[in-house]
Amino acid sequence: MRREVFGVVEAARSLQVLLAPSEASPHGIRIGCTRSVFPERLRRLAKALEAFDRAGAASLGAGNGLSQQDPAMDAARLRVALDGVFRWMRSSGMDVSEPHSMVVEALGVLKVQGAKAGKSYRPVPRFAPNGFKKAKRPKPLLVLIPGADEKVSVGLLAAKETEAQMTEISLGQAAPPPPPRH
Repeated sequence: MRREVFGVVEAARSLQVLLAPSEASPHGIRIGCTRSVFPERLRRLAKALEAFDRAGAASLGAGNGLSQQDPAMDAARLRVALDGVFRWMRSSGMDVSEPHSMVVEALGVLKVQGAKAGKSYRPVPRFAPNGFKKAKRPKPLLVLIPGADEKVSVGLLAAKETEAQMTEISLGQAAPPPPPRH
């Protein structure tokens, strides 16, 4: 295909078409070759365009409109993208049975569990929200006042300290003086 592109460019350059704007015709062009060679060069350009079209049609395969050389049309990448859409639909609470059957029908594959012969649609492995659960760690609880039933976590203490500091900052000059440190 690359060779055909260069052929079209070279044939177009051989016409020697130049922009020549003037006061009388601001969109004027000038052809640099003689009248005797211009039709032959124009014919060569037409043949180069036909070769380019043939190469483009050949790269599209058996007339299905999908290029096998195009990385965006790679079957594995498309399957991963499709499975990602299905996972998103499941995580959003949508029913994926009808879209899944439409995809299976459009791809011409059978959804058969354990089938060894023929094509079957198998989704790629699940991503973290559906397949991996983070282990929970125990949170230490503190008793600030002996004999009291209220237990406080370290995270809650840090949040209350931040809230107190933000309140003190927002009061500015109206804030009471800090307590003396011992």
